[in-house]
Formats: sequence, structure tokens, C-alpha cells
Amino acid sequence: MHNIELEKIAEFFTESLSQVLRMMAGFEVTSIDCNQSDETSMKPSIMAAMILHGAKDTIVSLAMEHSTAAVIIAYMTGVLPEELSQQDLFDGIAELVNIMAGEVKTMLSNTPHHFLLTSPFSIGGQNLELIYKESLPQVCRRLMAGEMEIIFQMAHI
Repeated sequence: MHNIELEKIAEFFTESLSQVLRMMAGFEVTSIDCNQSDETSMKPSIMAAMILHGAKDTIVSLAMEHSTAAVIIAYMTGVLPEELSQQDLFDGIAELVNIMAGEVKTMLSNTPHHFLLTSPFSIGGQNLELIYKESLPQVCRRLMAGEMEIIFQMAHI
């Protein structure tokens, strides 16, 4: 995947997430390139990611605050946010990445951009951030749904 292709595939991922959040929760999502937006005050504390094995191995990730994860997972599961365990949040956000990647994988299955998936994984901590070599093609989008913010990143590894 070249950088232009990476941008287009990133659009597929962000549209997939927007569709899932619209269907499951009624959220309207806007997408802004991280480089074209103001600094965020969000401090991500939960992240989920997945590796795409294809012509170029690529990582996709979603990062957000726990409160955002709780609202999203509550809508996905029907469980009140305050009743969700830490494990529920980590599993739910990993499943969200899995849903996105599965949809895009199906969309690209008969193209030169087809790929295989690893299992999704999630991590937690303070001010989580993925840093890539500047020479690697990468995409970053701030996805906004009301007051909630999600950072979507995709990069060759």
C-alpha cells in the first residue's frame, strides 16, 4: 500500500466505524485529519489495535478515554456504563477494532490490497500514544461524536 492507497483504506476504516456507531448508538461521527485539527485535550487511557498482514504489514488502532469507551460499549452491549468492568471495556474496544477490520477485509478481499488479520488486542495506561518512524506512511484521524473523541491511526510497520 502506498501512502495514497493507505489514505483511501483509512477512509474505509473510518467510514466503517462511523457506520457502526451510527447503527448501534445513533452517534453521528465527524472525521478530521490529526494534522489539520487543533491540539486535543483528550488523554487516551485505553487503546485497541490489530495488525493487517498483506503486501505491506499495517497496524490499525483506536485510542480514547475510559469514559468514551464505557459509553460506546454500553450501547454495544446494553449494559449500563457504570456496570461495565475493566475487562468489558478492553474486550469491547478490541471487538470494535475487529468489526471495523473485518468489514474492510471483506471489502478488499478481491483486490491487490487484501490482507489477513491478527486477533485484536487492547492496552491501557496514561496518555497512550503510538509513535511511528516518520519515514513510514501513516494516517491519523480524530473522530468526534458529540463530546466523545476517538483517535484512529493506521501505519505501515
